[in-house]
Amino acid sequence: MPSFARKLDYNLAQVNVSEAEAALLEAGNHRLAGYAALNQAMGLEGGESYDMAPVALDMFERHDVDSFSRRDRERSGHCSVVRG
Repeated sequence: MPSFARKLDYNLAQVNVSEAEAALLEAGNHRLAGYAALNQAMGLEGGESYDMAPVALDMFERHDVDSFSRRDRERSGHCSVVRG
């Protein structure tokens, strides 16, 4: 019986690896599609890669959701919701 459990665990791990590999391929495809869309928006042809620079998160001002809602209500008299 323990050997069945080990085989099951092994098979489940293989499924997880396969799903992760598929997700990685999909992410790569989305990245290439993003480059193509960016190039098209800028009127460029070819060149599908860009140098990505790391962004330091401490350079951005931190806010909580309540502060945005409060500021929005103060400016417009009501709370608007932006969905992405």
